[in-house]
Amino acid sequence: MIGLSQGWSLQVDRGPDWLFVRPSLVAEGDGSGEDGVPVEGGVAVEGGVAVEDGVAVEDGVAVEDGVDDASLADSVWSVIEQHFTYRVVVECEQLGRLTSDMIAQLLTLNRRIRGHGGTLRLCGLSDHNQEALRQCRIDGFFPRFSDRSQAVLGNRPWQPR
Repeated sequence: MIGLSQGWSLQVDRGPDWLFVRPSLVAEGDGSGEDGVPVEGGVAVEGGVAVEDGVAVEDGVAVEDGVDDASLADSVWSVIEQHFTYRVVVECEQLGRLTSDMIAQLLTLNRRIRGHGGTLRLCGLSDHNQEALRQCRIDGFFPRFSDRSQAVLGNRPWQPR
């Protein structure tokens, strides 16, 4: 989990040739981080990553700078560049309602990833959020899937080897 100063946290998983990012809003002052991870003395620890004052530290090295004016797209892009993987699935189950700013961040991230020959796929969008993309007339920009495994497979059916 990477904590961001704007109230975002990113849970990042790495698969073969894919990066899975689960952004979520962190409620301020509730005494816990994402998924109820305890925060003691301003530090949340999960999977070997400690978050202190908006800076994620893994093995003593800062992995996210937590700058206040950094956007969600910039934060996810920073993680992508660290992993050198430009095939990304954003898991949207914990996003809540997509705002116009969040949609703009996804478009910015999509443009950056495509510029490096990669692909951005969304999974777990609620019906309301899918309708928001439709109303903005950008529902064709992002391949959408119900879960992580479908996002990795794309529209390809299972094929025997």
